[in-house]
Amino acid sequence: MLRVASPYPVIDKSPYMRFQTYYSLKKTWLPGGAVNSGGVVLRWFRDSLGGLEKVLAQDLGISVYEILDREAMLSPPGANGIIFLPYLSGERFPIFGNNSSAVIFGLREWHTKRDILRAFMEGVAYNLNLVNEALRENNLRFKEVRITGGGAQSQLWLQILADVLNTPIKAFTRGDAALFGSALVALETLDPSFELTKFDQYLRFDRIALPSENRLVYEKQYEKFKKVLNSLIPLFNEN
Repeated sequence: MLRVASPYPVIDKSPYMRFQTYYSLKKTWLPGGAVNSGGVVLRWFRDSLGGLEKVLAQDLGISVYEILDREAMLSPPGANGIIFLPYLSGERFPIFGNNSSAVIFGLREWHTKRDILRAFMEGVAYNLNLVNEALRENNLRFKEVRITGGGAQSQLWLQILADVLNTPIKAFTRGDAALFGSALVALETLDPSFELTKFDQYLRFDRIALPSENRLVYEKQYEKFKKVLNSLIPLFNEN
């Protein structure tokens, strides 16, 4: 999901309800959108196409996702032209929603598994950028993205996100950030004297990715992603 803190609630001016707004605390709202497909696309790749990578990871004593990361790095930004719509589990955007399915577009005989793998990672980033565009159209902007979860372990994925969103990405990977945040909210609620600054030492980011010149490649690929998606929406809705 991609959300931004706001001092007031915001409703999408588009009739398509591309994001929702939840109340947080201290007169702060969290407008933003959630997507169905993130790490699930790499899990599918691992289980369906990554048999050799699993064996290699076991032999080396490392995570299979580290192997997949290294493999995807061997494909250039833009995955040699492949576009991936990451809707393995449908999607939450009402305009196409659960009728949608995953699509690999542009596959040719010279492409390799590493191109498909990188396209999977880029497709998730393009899909999150749909939420980013919706937020910006409603005058909701941010200077950086703070990320957590399994995908934050991948420096490559962080760089792809930084380039696609054209925003610095800061990752928090130590422990369960959601549980940690819930504990801070509880302390804030129960103890009026609670000071968040006491926990600054625990809130340091482990990884940072800054936008690079690759963002120019991704600007073109993202426009192509939207064209492919928009052309398929009528077919999705026939299901």
